[in-house]
Amino acid sequence: MGAGGAVAWLRAEKGDNRHHDYNVATEVIRLMKETKDQSFFLAAGFIRPHVPWVAPKRYFEKFDSVDIQPIPVPATDREDMPKITYDTWAGHFNLPETERREAMRAYYACTTFIDDQVGRLVGALKNLGLYDNTIVVLVSDHGYQLGEHGLWFKNFLFRESAIAPLIIRHPDIGPGIVEEVVELLDLYPTLTKMAKLKTPANLEGEDMTNLMKGLTTGWKNFAIVETRHQGVVGKAVYTPEWSYMDWGEYGQELYDLRRDPNQWENLAEQEGYNQIIQVLRNKPSW
Repeated sequence: MGAGGAVAWLRAEKGDNRHHDYNVATEVIRLMKETKDQSFFLAAGFIRPHVPWVAPKRYFEKFDSVDIQPIPVPATDREDMPKITYDTWAGHFNLPETERREAMRAYYACTTFIDDQVGRLVGALKNLGLYDNTIVVLVSDHGYQLGEHGLWFKNFLFRESAIAPLIIRHPDIGPGIVEEVVELLDLYPTLTKMAKLKTPANLEGEDMTNLMKGLTTGWKNFAIVETRHQGVVGKAVYTPEWSYMDWGEYGQELYDLRRDPNQWENLAEQEGYNQIIQVLRNKPSW
């Protein structure tokens, strides 16, 4: 599959400055210094923890004494799923337990390496006197499977792939956790509102500023996710209570997230759930 599609890792012997993500942070810090006296937008695009999992060896060593347990998967997990949901190249690694442990350790090492790069950026904002006048966003483009359902990488409709990290820090809004469901589409209108810029009228996303202030009335509280397996488009809708996946003629899935957060019991073909499925299918943008 090539380096970008393999469960592979390396404890790098060479210094931080030989790693792309370290140099991304270094360059963004330089741009901060260059533009600190004017309004700016800067985006630092990090690669890790994308495979192959490569980071300075000291980040691996942080987890050498940690008893990492592979994520359990019931033997019957796939029996009630449409085959298309897991029958992809990323679902057939069949890693032995020892390699699953090491793969997870490598993922944690790379995530910690990136955490330090984010820390360098925040530290630079503070050192330059910009922190109290800057909106900071930490976001990923997708989630990740680390063996859940026997799957790896990002290509699925399950929660692990669908849920992405999202942290927004605004100097004038206190800390808090937003429990409502939001989408990455909501980020752009949120930032235009926060930066007091004109928001285009044709955006599908919604401004999250009120959610961050604890005002939840009227929020849509659902998200739409899509993926493609073997040319077949799969589509999912997520609410706080439910996730519904539609694979067209290949089948469907329904999970009660409050009772079954691991999505192990597919309820779509069981009696009594047709009304819930229709409500979820009627969400806008579906």
